[in-house]
Amino acid sequence: MDEVKQPVAPSRRDSIDLLEIMARFAPLIFLIVLIAAFTIAEPRFFSTVNLFNVLRQVSIYGLLAVGMTFVILTAGIDLSVGSLLAFAGLAAAAVAKGGLANRFTVGVEQEAAGYGWGLALLAAIAIGLAGGLIQGTAITRLKVPPFVVTLGGMSVFRGAALLFAGGGPISGFPHDYAWWGQGRIGPDWFPMPVPVIVFAFFAVGYLLYDYIHYASHRFDLWTPLGRALKRNHMLHHYATPGAHWGVSSPLWDHVFGTTGESPRAP
Repeated sequence: MDEVKQPVAPSRRDSIDLLEIMARFAPLIFLIVLIAAFTIAEPRFFSTVNLFNVLRQVSIYGLLAVGMTFVILTAGIDLSVGSLLAFAGLAAAAVAKGGLANRFTVGVEQEAAGYGWGLALLAAIAIGLAGGLIQGTAITRLKVPPFVVTLGGMSVFRGAALLFAGGGPISGFPHDYAWWGQGRIGPDWFPMPVPVIVFAFFAVGYLLYDYIHYASHRFDLWTPLGRALKRNHMLHHYATPGAHWGVSSPLWDHVFGTTGESPRAP
């Protein structure tokens, strides 16, 4: 006589836990709900022009997030992001305008006085990289906690930006400089904003960098790059974000059309 098999209740592992799914994907779910609500309230919100405009603005924060990922991977923190971004942005704007004396000039005089967007971008990257290297050296070589170093860096870079610009803004950028934040690439029916392309480039670059970094530790790659990554593991996790924020600062200038450091900033 065959035995009657009792039904087996599904185990907790086999069943779908909706609460776990919602907790894991809460930001994505909230974003979808928010987009749906805005689209219902204003149908033009989901238009191509508006979506690309939103992407252009949030791509700067994406660049900052890519850089901050390097710091978070080391269980560190960087509180100086905004101040270093402002300092690098002011330096890039001053180079693009040909000096602080031309901070408000526009037209032909502006084009003749400026040093070009290439030197402006290099100036921003140099300041961002230098700031990251200084803080990274203090953290890795002097063994000062990241919170203390970057908290001091926040005050130092903010003060440097305030002294550099004299508390005043810089606006009216040349066309070739402003194109990096306000320009578009592609056909009329799919005009991709330049900041979005820059963000995608750095995001892919981060993935490649992360793979090389993992391979250098996992497979003991005997290459100059692998040895350098191992020897300066913590240092380049603070220097690389500084370069990211240096690149982000001119884009911030381009998108919003002005830059400055207010003495009343919190």
